[in-house]
Amino acid sequence: MKEIYLLRKIILEKLSTQTDVDFVKIDKKFKKEIENYFALTEKEAKILTLGKNQEMDPEASFKYFRAMERIEIRKKIIQILLAVALDKVPDRKSRILFFQLLELSEDLISFFEEENIYKECLSEFTKSDFLSGKISDFNAFYTLNKKEIKRHLLNAKLKEDFISLLEALFLTSLFWFILREGNIKKIRKSDLYIYLLSKELKERYKK
Repeated sequence: MKEIYLLRKIILEKLSTQTDVDFVKIDKKFKKEIENYFALTEKEAKILTLGKNQEMDPEASFKYFRAMERIEIRKKIIQILLAVALDKVPDRKSRILFFQLLELSEDLISFFEEENIYKECLSEFTKSDFLSGKISDFNAFYTLNKKEIKRHLLNAKLKEDFISLLEALFLTSLFWFILREGNIKKIRKSDLYIYLLSKELKERYKK
């Protein structure tokens, strides 16, 4: 399905006109930006929890807590990637962190298997003239993206390969970029951070 690769290129070019997605300087300033983002999301989560209707029906309640769980998983992934990128990880801990990151990545990617996630993605697709003009078969597009991501994840698990794990995270973020039409205003900050960190680390470890 060649349109996947073409669309990824189009989306990244579109994003590059709004922000620098090709390079990130991972330093104290970038670390502080992420810390500020975490503080903001924690504040928003508390507000949502306090304002949540206690009589919420089971389905809505399930969606709410799953959304909170996904936020927490992304946060932990970013924390590990940032620690590695800043070289703050002692050698003896690197293997432990690899398996922690692998487990978190499996959790994050497993959400693709949930029916409500697929339905939400399909809804985004059907509302987008941009995507419908670029993707001929959304189900095939969704399935092939998921298959490619899971292939890298499996390779990471079997071979304890950090680059394959980074590739899985990189492609997961890129999928969400596509679904949000490469519009920086629609893209989650957490997806952008995971993309930037995984891209930088991939390039660093390949050298």
